[in-house]
Amino acid sequence: MAKTDNFQTRQPASPTATSSTASMGTSQRESPLLILKVGTSSLMLSDETGFRVNLANLARLVDTIGSLRRDGYQVVLVSSGAVGMGCIKLNLTKRPTSIRTKQAVAAAGQSHLVRIYEDLFGAIDIQVAQLLINQSDFLDQEHWTSIKTTINECLALGVVPIINEND
Repeated sequence: MAKTDNFQTRQPASPTATSSTASMGTSQRESPLLILKVGTSSLMLSDETGFRVNLANLARLVDTIGSLRRDGYQVVLVSSGAVGMGCIKLNLTKRPTSIRTKQAVAAAGQSHLVRIYEDLFGAIDIQVAQLLINQSDFLDQEHWTSIKTTINECLALGVVPIINEND
């Protein structure tokens, strides 16, 4: 496993290995599925003047996902960063501390985050889809089934699902 700035990369198993039943579905996958989680600290830089996007890390992440897809993997991206992007969008120099303010800042930043992903993935001809989920979606069987179906349909269409928790 190699550490690249703020995120770790690991050589995945060969995509030619026999596919196994994924935890998100009961059917056999044609391609191996990788779920990548990227945190705010990998997407953002901050100092006393405020926040800014770490474009170098974002570009490496997108390029890595593009390479994985070319190598035959299906990829789901779980991304934090909406609050940080909201701080940029709203010119805040410090992260909010109250939950209500965090939610408002995240709401403002989510569209900014997805737009950056859209632009970067679009540059390498990969389409993305945004899924906002919250904890209750995991507790309600019907919601969870709907989320799994949406993710699987995105993958079947060649789209990279980008999941963010909706606080």
